[in-house]
Amino acid sequence: MKLSAIAVLGIVCLFSLALPLAYASGGDDAKSGAMKSVYFLETRHTPEQCLEALDAVGGQPKLIGKVEWGCMAGDHAGYAFIEGANEAAVRKMLPEVLRADAKIVKVDKFTTAQIKSFHEKKK
Repeated sequence: MKLSAIAVLGIVCLFSLALPLAYASGGDDAKSGAMKSVYFLETRHTPEQCLEALDAVGGQPKLIGKVEWGCMAGDHAGYAFIEGANEAAVRKMLPEVLRADAKIVKVDKFTTAQIKSFHEKKK
């Protein structure tokens, strides 16, 4: 039975949503005891590159459950929040085909008390 590219994308996207969202590193960072930060990851690809990108991420068991895809909405990109020691470590987690053009940004959460202290420091 042949499946259309859209059907395959739908199946892959649904599969990725069904997997656990927790990211268990188990990699070099865990062994070294390095402090981890959270990074926002965006990988873009063309419609023609879509299956290659999905296959590449699908081959990474620790990554596939973290990536949310915009492909079904016409936004050919994968988005995720990933823990890592630094930007280079997060980039290294990506399949090689996606590394060069990936956007990786360190992100932080703030508490209400921290935001209040930012205002106090501004005075």
